[in-house]
Amino acid sequence: MEEAGQSTPPCFEEPAFQARFSIKVRREPKHLALSNTPVKSVNIMPRLVKDHFDTTVKMTTYLVAFIVSDFKSISKITGHGAKISMSTVPDKMSQADYALDAAVKLLDFDEDYFSIPDPLPKQDKSAIPDYRSGAMENWGWPTYQESVLLYNPEKSSASSKLWISSMVIAHELVRQGFGSLVTTERWNDLWLNVGFAKFMEFVSVSITHELRVEDYVLRRCFYAVAVDALNSSQPLSTPVEGPAQILEMFDKVSYEKGSCILNMLRDYLTADVFKAGLVQYLQKYSYNTKNEDLWNSMMNICPTGGTNKNEPQGDGCCRRSQQSSSYAHWTKGETLGVRATMGTWTLQKGFPLLTVTVRGKNVHLQQEYYVTGVDSPSSTGYLWHIPLTSTTSKSDTVQRFLMTTKADVIILPQEVEWVKFRGDMNGMVRYEDDGWDHLINLLKENYTVISSKDRASLVNSVSRS
Repeated sequence: MEEAGQSTPPCFEEPAFQARFSIKVRREPKHLALSNTPVKSVNIMPRLVKDHFDTTVKMTTYLVAFIVSDFKSISKITGHGAKISMSTVPDKMSQADYALDAAVKLLDFDEDYFSIPDPLPKQDKSAIPDYRSGAMENWGWPTYQESVLLYNPEKSSASSKLWISSMVIAHELVRQGFGSLVTTERWNDLWLNVGFAKFMEFVSVSITHELRVEDYVLRRCFYAVAVDALNSSQPLSTPVEGPAQILEMFDKVSYEKGSCILNMLRDYLTADVFKAGLVQYLQKYSYNTKNEDLWNSMMNICPTGGTNKNEPQGDGCCRRSQQSSSYAHWTKGETLGVRATMGTWTLQKGFPLLTVTVRGKNVHLQQEYYVTGVDSPSSTGYLWHIPLTSTTSKSDTVQRFLMTTKADVIILPQEVEWVKFRGDMNGMVRYEDDGWDHLINLLKENYTVISSKDRASLVNSVSRS
């Protein structure tokens, strides 16, 4: 656990405090010792064996781990030449095969996606009985509960295949980069480690495995909105003092909301721009970082597409140099200020409720704080920069608009029957006047016009608005 690093050995436990560790373990010959790095030398002693492990790379104290056990292991080599081993109690070794195969695929994907080779020569994984955490991303040797790593083909369900093995393994492997290689400077930004790992579960598993993960992602974001609408919620980036508050940061807001707003940013910037920004971030900010560094990396990557040229500005923002379509009001002078935009999602709690009213060619937008409960606070002072994507009855081309004010008006080139905004990752959407009626009639006539993801978002919004 992140807050338990100071138990062995005594140490300062802050993400910014890092060192190289040399570990020696004495054990009985019948047992197996594992740690973050491979064994460098073995010294046979009277009745005991002393394993001396390679010195680790520079890392935080809570990532250091070792174990002495009677486990057995199986191994494979990835396409990039890294050795991955899976260990567990001897009578459950047959249940480790699927997790090992998944880990090989996922580690190869991560190295290709991020363009960064694993700095450690091996990746061990252990399924541990009665383990306190679901999993822990010890660098080079993530550890797991048996229930979240082992897969029995004769008894485990399809959802177990998705969640128990693929998702959990993907999460911990990504945290080898976000959280180990790139470590947040303070506990305040813990959400960036866990939220990003949660987000990358979807990206990596959807590509490396023939498993449907879209429903899982939607359910995660809908749940995040519901939890963050409670008055007891807190911002993603929150000052932390002491182990108790560190534990409080490992909540659904950090994991689920963190992943959803990153998905929102990826959807708005486009997948290629988002990926390029991540690669730049990981290469530039190894070992110490804060969330502003990620946003700065994103701002240094300018989106491109069509005939529209984009130019980086001196303030680190990307601006479109010319109007890209007849939707001039949407894009003229639009600034993709990632740092300012994402600050409104990480430094204040909650999600926005977007109210949409269509009047002729004008689409009126108004945002307010979406909160539930009898003691709901006033929405005064809450303002989000909302990356919006939408389609209309006249065009299925996705249009993008960054809403940075409490109210705004989008001027369409012609009158439309309906306008549909995405509302799965960036809050709730409520349609006024006959907006809902038009969308309902559309679904009755031909529900395939709207994607299954957007249909689910509409149902979620109408049930909560």
